[in-house]
Amino acid sequence: MVITFKVFLDERRQKTDRTYPLKIRVNVDRKQKEIPLNIYLLKNDWDKKNNRVKASYPNANLIAQKISKTLSKLQAITLKLEAQDKVFGVDNIVDTFLNKKDYTI
Repeated sequence: MVITFKVFLDERRQKTDRTYPLKIRVNVDRKQKEIPLNIYLLKNDWDKKNNRVKASYPNANLIAQKISKTLSKLQAITLKLEAQDKVFGVDNIVDTFLNKKDYTI
């Protein structure tokens, strides 16, 4: 089972103020779901090569902390699910993260 997380600027959904939502894509065995971070940035504030907010952005450190915290929580959920030796998918990870249903019990 291959599980990956990727932070990205969703350039498909531009707001009227020309900003784009920042999201995390969760992939499990080629199935994917996206988790919004409720952060909106201009294209020139996002470092696409390194998948992070540019240091020149005023709140870059705070956003980086939120991204790191979110990724840590996703990884913890994944490890708990793996430790249970149950079959799980991307829906289980995302639903647990969004508190829709807790599969780690």
